[in-house]
Amino acid sequence: MVESRLACPFHKHNALIFRKCRSKKLRTTADVRAHIKRCHLQPPFCTRCRKVFSGKNQHDLLRNHIEQQPCQVSDLVDVPHGITAVQEDALNQRGELMLSGASPEARRWYAIWQVCLPGEPFPDSIYIRESSEDAQSLLQTCRTLVVG
Repeated sequence: MVESRLACPFHKHNALIFRKCRSKKLRTTADVRAHIKRCHLQPPFCTRCRKVFSGKNQHDLLRNHIEQQPCQVSDLVDVPHGITAVQEDALNQRGELMLSGASPEARRWYAIWQVCLPGEPFPDSIYIRESSEDAQSLLQTCRTLVVG
């Protein structure tokens, strides 16, 4: 019997950008939460110019940046991928969604999805797909990006 692995919600949402998450061995929703906290925390960034800060003193660098002369407002709408500190706190709550017919593990996984990707439609499955299905998903993502 093949053991099912839970998918990273970010991989499920965009398999092209988060393809490395496919290889993670996530067997429980606790594993999924730990993976997200380890790999998908949003880096500190300036909300005006969108500059991202990294390194040991990333929060101090951002604070100094904000305290200096006002930076140039960026037209970019995109923010760095990942979850915010508020979303991280919500992940720690370990809730379940009330979904009829879903297993407790699925209800917990969909609650994680809702925290990480609010407003996005739920995927059909919480598990890593077989290679052929995953390839079809990647192809559809590429078509969407090209066509618009």
